[in-house]
Amino acid sequence: MGLLEKVTQRKRSAYYTYRLMREKLRDFEIGNVSDLSIGSIRVFKFLTPNGAVYVAWDVDGADASRSVDLSSMLGGKDVLLTPIITELAPNDTPIVPEAMSVSTTTVPLSITPVFIE
Repeated sequence: MGLLEKVTQRKRSAYYTYRLMREKLRDFEIGNVSDLSIGSIRVFKFLTPNGAVYVAWDVDGADASRSVDLSSMLGGKDVLLTPIITELAPNDTPIVPEAMSVSTTTVPLSITPVFIE
């Protein structure tokens, strides 16, 4: 998906997700990206100067999320889950889903990727 509409050059939701990704993964160490995926659950670990950031989704998932136990990968603690931006308001401003604290034993995953810190 392009970041801008072809004709109008208006920013798409992908533009705002790309910007969020740049913020979350800023200065990650290229040689230290790990694929921790298991089955249909895709999990990638990025080491940044501020600590590990994970990107996760369920390739077999639908729009509705299901709870997944990631405690074996992330430890038994609460983590901050930040959804990507998938919608724009009628005035073309991004609808930014609220980040939430979740237990690593019940991480909600769907086909739409999330950032986990």
